Amino acid sequence: MTEVNWQQFWDNYRKTEIRSDQDLFFEVGKTVNRQPIAEAAFKLSIELVARDLELKLDDRLLELCCGNGLMSVPLAALVREIHAVDFAQHLIDNARKFREASNITYICADAVTYVRELAVSKSYVPSKIFLGDALGYFEPALLGEILRTVRNLTNNRFRFLATGIPSDELKWNFYNTPERVRRYEDNQRLENNFNDGLGRWWHTSELERLARDLGLSVLVKKQPSKLSTFRVDAIFSSQCLD
Repeated sequence: MTEVNWQQFWDNYRKTEIRSDQDLFFEVGKTVNRQPIAEAAFKLSIELVARDLELKLDDRLLELCCGNGLMSVPLAALVREIHAVDFAQHLIDNARKFREASNITYICADAVTYVRELAVSKSYVPSKIFLGDALGYFEPALLGEILRTVRNLTNNRFRFLATGIPSDELKWNFYNTPERVRRYEDNQRLENNFNDGLGRWWHTSELERLARDLGLSVLVKKQPSKLSTFRVDAIFSSQCLD
């Protein structure tokens, strides 16, 4: 898959006037058949993030690719502080307007650049990092850089959760009809292959190799079928984390 301009994609994706919470779900693609995912599914997704990150009330969470803050507010109730980052200005504007909380700071910035700057300034040192449903928009080298930089920023004391990763091993659960298979094949011939907005299909072995190269632990697991049949979550943890 050739490199695509995800900044341009998200700057133009589903821009809409926000009139209700349903519009917030639609804006960031938290939908099934263009309708917001079920309330129970959204609640489950928050519960799983809290469990897999082992969130505690004294945690400082860094949320990368936060979108319009849809998940930021329920997570904010579980931690001390959140810095939530996204590179799409209109999404950050809507987060500040519709998803405020006293312990959330929204930042419009590229995730990789922001983490680099934090490593220099040490202005915010997170204990937990959350990348929600966005790893499909990163190449392995960029994920490796984020993990390496966060490892240095936190003195090798962190837990990093990436959810909703498009799984190459499970992709036929998504492209599960002859029409969808043809679309997948057509996508592979495109110069700018957005893969229906899903981004890159990741191999489990790629995640494991990154962890091994960086001296991290990683656990990759399928998402519950209530959330997805073609995505996985990955929990990276540093060896020195309590």
